[in-house]
Amino acid sequence: MKNIRASVAEYERLEISERMVRGRVLKVKAGSVLIYDHPPYGYRVTEMNHKWILEIVEAEARIVRLIFKWYTRGDEVNGPLSMDAIRDRLTAMHAPTIADLRKGGQGKQRPYGQWGKAQIGRILQCETYAGTWHIRKSAEKDGKHVPRPPEDFLPVKVPPIINREVWDLAQRLRSENTANSPRNLKHDYLMRRRLTCGRCGASMTALSNVNREGKRYFYYRCAAGRDNQHKTYVRPCDARNFRADEVDPVMWGWLMSLLTDPAVLRRGLAGMQEEQETARAPLRQRLAEIDAQLAEQRLQLARLLDAAIGGVFPKELVEERRVRLDKTIAELERQHQSLEAQVNAEVLTEAQIRGLEDLAAQIWEGLDGAETDHELKRGVVEMLDARARVSIEDGAKIVDAHCILGDKALPIASLSMSVAYSKTNGG
Repeated sequence: MKNIRASVAEYERLEISERMVRGRVLKVKAGSVLIYDHPPYGYRVTEMNHKWILEIVEAEARIVRLIFKWYTRGDEVNGPLSMDAIRDRLTAMHAPTIADLRKGGQGKQRPYGQWGKAQIGRILQCETYAGTWHIRKSAEKDGKHVPRPPEDFLPVKVPPIINREVWDLAQRLRSENTANSPRNLKHDYLMRRRLTCGRCGASMTALSNVNREGKRYFYYRCAAGRDNQHKTYVRPCDARNFRADEVDPVMWGWLMSLLTDPAVLRRGLAGMQEEQETARAPLRQRLAEIDAQLAEQRLQLARLLDAAIGGVFPKELVEERRVRLDKTIAELERQHQSLEAQVNAEVLTEAQIRGLEDLAAQIWEGLDGAETDHELKRGVVEMLDARARVSIEDGAKIVDAHCILGDKALPIASLSMSVAYSKTNGG
């Protein structure tokens, strides 16, 4: 009997929880933010037209703008500042923190106006400041809250404190600073943060592992992998791992062949042109459709003018019809010009190809000693913006790579690594 009562109570608890979630979702879809008495620093919550909205608190918003400005541009003397430097500056200013302002600072461990690095980080990653507040950013899984994919978020537009471009720049800088942090550079990974998983599209993280014999292997793993110890993805990926000592030499060899062998470079350019031609096929089809529409509209205009000369229709009716046809023809001509420019934009001439060959040769001349200098290698990878998608096809590990030389993206269809997967090699 106790088990039955417990089951009924659990069922009722779940029903109540589901109804509460549905109610919150409906409120958010109606335009309410559900922050209650915990708005982000720089805002306060107020009610308007039966909806809860965020209002900017200018005294706090000024601090938020300073944080983003210092982090992305710096001040009048220095370049972009670190979070540690921003923390020290705000503390020196005695700027009130969110804990100082909420509930009179009760429960706050630090003195008034003393900032922490984590507080700066939370402000920098909060998208609300760019004008969008989200709910449903996490889900419960195995008793823990884990992030949902962005497409599952429910957004509400709020007054922005900074513009979207500044926020996006701050996210890029945070990502780069994290990747280049000394504590994250325990091994020379050439393609660190430049690989994506061919199965799910998530980024590949650089990790190491020790096998039973005590030998350490360095490899790339899908960030959404099932063996992710933090379980931070709602939809785990079962992609296998890729050894860094297999991926990195293949990528470096390809980049060097592009810079030293004109034939390889030309093949890369030909592949790029072929892919772009395939991508342009829908544009060419649309261009043909617009040509047909233009011919039809011009024919109608000619017939209308003939009818006007013959006095078949009243002058007012002819003029009204002529204006509409002129507008339609002008819009079609504008679309035609735009599409034609897109179709012809990426067609390389022989002179341009020779220019890229000369550029590759100039880059190679400055790479003396690159084979043994990881920093120089990494500099080449970043300069060419080399990136790749890794996957397994028919039992072979495949790298689909591309880079940018000059202002041209050079793809390569498939760099095959014929390496069989096994647990002993860290795969």
